Order: sequence, then structure tokens, then C-alpha cells
Amino acid sequence: MSVELDYRKYLEQIEEPPAFNIRWLWTVAGPGAILASLTIGSGELVWTPRAAAAFGYVMVWAFLYGVWIKGVIQYLANRWHTITGISTSIATAKVLTKWFNLFLAATILAVMPMWWTTLSSLSAQVPWAWSGRPAPLLYFW
Repeated sequence: MSVELDYRKYLEQIEEPPAFNIRWLWTVAGPGAILASLTIGSGELVWTPRAAAAFGYVMVWAFLYGVWIKGVIQYLANRWHTITGISTSIATAKVLTKWFNLFLAATILAVMPMWWTTLSSLSAQVPWAWSGRPAPLLYFW
């Protein structure tokens, strides 16, 4: 399956966007805002309030930066797909080589045992945290 990644022919057909104003932003961001909200996961819903409670306003810059970066990435990925008609996963597969896939597989194989160990330790502590009783020292090394 060969996919042509020449996007230059599509760029010639695109008109310049209108000058920025709030009304233009409101008309453009309607469905896109809904699609972008679908990318919100447990990190934003669980860890952001928890970190805010633990660290206060010291870490607000990191949260705002993360939200901004996520918005930029979503905007660029959607723009790429709209302009070229090629999904970002296909374009990424064309750009990244087998060496990257091997590096990713090696990283996953190295990290997964630590991740499962941490998950099992935390899962063992959850019932004790809900009950309010002191937790026994359950560690799975």
C-alpha cells in the first residue's frame, strides 16, 4: 500500500484565513472544540486536581503549558488530515523507520515490568484507602 505524501498541491488550493477576531474564532471552534474535548483523559480529570491540591499554585504553569501543547498538537494533526486527506498514523508510519519501532518495543519491554509492579502495589492499597484504616505494608517487588 503506497500513499503519496506530497501535500504541496493541496496548499495551493487553500485560501488565506480571515483576520483574527473573536466572532471568527467562535464560528471555527464549534465542532473542533467538541472533538478536542474528546481527547481529555484521566490525566486531566484525576491528576491535575490532585496535583493542585498537593502543590497549590506552584504547578499551574505546567498545567497551562500542557493544555496549550495538547491544543497545538490537536490543531496541527487535524489540519494535516484536512489538507492532505492522509491520517496522521499513516504519515507517522511513513516517516518513522523500523529502528524507531525496535526502540519503542525495547522501551516497552523494559518499562512494563516496573509499570505492572507499581500498578499491583497501588491496587493493593486502594481498599485500605477507601476504608480509612491504616494500610498494611504490601509491596510487590
